Amino acid sequence: MKTLASNNIESNSNQEFFTKGTKYRCIKGIKDSFTKGRIYEQSSNPTQWFGYFSNDQGLHHVWPQPDNIAHECELWGYKPEDIDPRNYFEPVAEH
Repeated sequence: MKTLASNNIESNSNQEFFTKGTKYRCIKGIKDSFTKGRIYEQSSNPTQWFGYFSNDQGLHHVWPQPDNIAHECELWGYKPEDIDPRNYFEPVAEH
């Protein structure tokens, strides 16, 4: 598998991270939810606000698009680094 984009947060701001048909490799495991190194497919088409995955237990999980992180932090009190999908996933293509 080949990485499609770098994990440089600054250069990727104001762009959609989750795009239709893209698979994502977990680069930082999340205890009991996502396994480092595993490839995840989106469980439904992403929107301009969110991307969607099923985690290792089959539970539906929502991640904000980068442009929506500030809103989610304000709304729910999250820290940006805790919900930024670029800290946990990288887009990949199979070759």
